[in-house]
Amino acid sequence: MKNTISIFWLLVSLPTFALAQRVRQIEYLPSSQPSITNATDCNFAGTYAIGYFSGQSNDISPDTVYLCMGDTLLLDHDGNFDLSGDPNPATAPGVGWAFYQCLPTVGGSTFSEIVSDPCLWPLTPSSFWVTNSDAGGDLILYNDGTLQNHSFFGMGNSVLVHFAPITIDDYSQPGFESSIGTVPGPCVDVNETQPIAVVYLDPIETLTMQNQVQGNYCVGRFVLDGGLPNWKDDARYKINVALATDPSVKALVQQQPIFYEPFNSISFTVSTPGDYLIHIEDSKSCGATFTIDMNGCDPSNNLQLNLPDLTAAQGTEICVPIKVKNFSTVAGSFSLNWDKSVLKYDHIGYINPLIDNDFSPDSNLNISKAALGFLGATVYGLLNPTILPDDDVLFEVCFKVVGGSGTCSDLHIVNDPALLYFEDLNGIIMGITEHPGKVCVSSSSSTKEIYSSNRFSVQPNPIVQGQPATACIESLHAGKGQLSLYNVLGQKVSEQKITLEKGDNLIQISTDQLGAGVYQVSYHRDTFMAVSTLIVREK
Repeated sequence: MKNTISIFWLLVSLPTFALAQRVRQIEYLPSSQPSITNATDCNFAGTYAIGYFSGQSNDISPDTVYLCMGDTLLLDHDGNFDLSGDPNPATAPGVGWAFYQCLPTVGGSTFSEIVSDPCLWPLTPSSFWVTNSDAGGDLILYNDGTLQNHSFFGMGNSVLVHFAPITIDDYSQPGFESSIGTVPGPCVDVNETQPIAVVYLDPIETLTMQNQVQGNYCVGRFVLDGGLPNWKDDARYKINVALATDPSVKALVQQQPIFYEPFNSISFTVSTPGDYLIHIEDSKSCGATFTIDMNGCDPSNNLQLNLPDLTAAQGTEICVPIKVKNFSTVAGSFSLNWDKSVLKYDHIGYINPLIDNDFSPDSNLNISKAALGFLGATVYGLLNPTILPDDDVLFEVCFKVVGGSGTCSDLHIVNDPALLYFEDLNGIIMGITEHPGKVCVSSSSSTKEIYSSNRFSVQPNPIVQGQPATACIESLHAGKGQLSLYNVLGQKVSEQKITLEKGDNLIQISTDQLGAGVYQVSYHRDTFMAVSTLIVREK
C-alpha cells in the first residue's frame, strides 16, 4: 500500500525563475529499501556561508538579512552535508531550505519530529514549505515580490522568513521517502544551528504625487509606501528633492523628518522651475527615485527668508538678522540650523515691532534641539495677519562664537524642530525661498560682513554692448570699495572706486569700451571679495 504525505516546493530563489515562481505538490515516495532507524546514521544538512550579493541593501548579516526589491544574495553551502541516511539509494538526495516563522528548534531526525517544531511555516498539519537552488545546498535568495504577495506569506506586505537547511531524500521529484511498512521520512535532518532570517521588503513607491497644492505650482506633495518604514513602525524615510539638471538646487521639504513614514502627506517647495527628482531611501539603503514636473512654478511670489554672511571673532557675541520678502501671512513656522561647533545659541535679539504682539521667545521658540544646532520658531498668530515690508528684519538670533579662527558655520532654513510652513492672507500654502548665510570666525575683534552671490550680482546679464550694467550690492555697513572688470585672459580692462551706503546699492558699469565676450566683475571691500560673471553681446 502506498503511503504518501504532501509537502510543497516554493520556487522563490533564482532570478531566472522570476516568471515561473510557483507552488506545486510533492509526494513522499515508498521504497523497498530497509528502513534506517538509528539516528546516529542519519543525514546532516550541513552549514553555509554568506556568498555574493547584488543590490541595494546595506544589511546582509545572518541574524537578519534585509533584501530590497531586486536584491540577490547567495547562501553558499560549505558542501559538508551527509546524505548517507537516504532510505532509497536509487534516487539522488540533496539539501534544500525549510521555511520557518521563527527560529527553528527541532533538528530531526524524523519527519514527524520536524513537523512538530512550532516555528515551522505550515501549509497543513502534516506539510510545510521548502525552497532550493541546487542539490548541493546553495540557495540564491531573490526579492522579486513573490513572497510578499503570496497568500501564505506576506499577503501583500513585507515579510520575514527564517530559513534552515534540510535534507531531502529524492531531490529530483522532490520528496521524502520511506521503506515499506514504515512512516515517511525516517531520516530527515534540519540544521537548526544554521538558520538565517530574511526580511523581504516591499518596493518604495509613491501612492500619490501632486505638482501643485491649492493652485500654487511652487509647492508639490506626495505620499510614500514600502521599504523599511513599511516593515518597522519606528523607521523613517530619507528624502531629497533636487532639480534634475542641477542637483545642487534643492527643494525645501516642509514636514519634520519624524513624519517621513508611509501614508503621510509630504510637501515641498521649490524656487527654480523645472523637473525635480524625488529620491527616497531608508536606513537599509533601499531607494527609489521619482520625477515630478515643477515647471509651472513662478517663484516671484514665494516668501523669502534671507540670511547674511558675517564674520566674528572667537569669544564674541554675534546676532544674525533674518530678513524677509513677500511676508504676508496668517500662520507659519520655520527652523534655523547652524554648526554647533562654531556657534552656540544664546538669545533672541531684535524683534520686529510688527510681530512684537504675537511673538515671544518664551512661547514661540522651540529650543529643544538648540544644543545640536537647531532652533524652531512660530513667528505670528492666527488672529493677527502680518505684513512686513520687503527686506525687513523679522528678528535676530544671537550666538556665542565658540569656533576657532578660520572655521565657518553655514546658516540654513530647515524643517526641524518646527516644520517649514506658511499660509498667505487667504489661508493658501505659500512657496518658500531660502537664501542661506554663513558665519566665519576671524582673528579680529570686530564683526564684518562677507559677500556671496546672494549679496552681490550684476544685472541684466547677458547685456548688449553699449548698454550700462548694474552691480547690485547689499551692504550691512557704509564704506568704500572697488569694482574691477577682467577679460577671459585675466587682464584688467576697467576699475572704479565706489562709495557704499548701508543697505542696497546700485552701481552702474559702462560697457561702451567692451567688446563682445565674457567678463569677470570683481568686487573688493576691505579684505573681502566677490566675483560675478558678465556676458556682453554685440549690438
